[in-house]
Amino acid sequence: QRQMCIRADFNVSECYISRIFAQKFKINLRNYLGLIRAEYAANLIRTTDENITLISQLSGFDSQRTFNRMFKAAYGRTPKEYKNNINQFIKEG
Repeated sequence: QRQMCIRADFNVSECYISRIFAQKFKINLRNYLGLIRAEYAANLIRTTDENITLISQLSGFDSQRTFNRMFKAAYGRTPKEYKNNINQFIKEG
């Protein structure tokens, strides 16, 4: 949503913004946003008892499938596996 506001504010296309972002930061804008959302989700998993579905929605993902894919790309495991590992670590600690 914010991306659309930026596009409108500067009267440029979404593709143009994405291309400039990728050139500057060496990462695709969509992937960057996915990583930021996954990081936020990981924090919610660690600090709340909310279910994974709600966490994906609170983190800005439109679909559970995209959430799982982006989270696994960022953390090497699914959100459920991550949560189970956190819970196991707490029990052992």
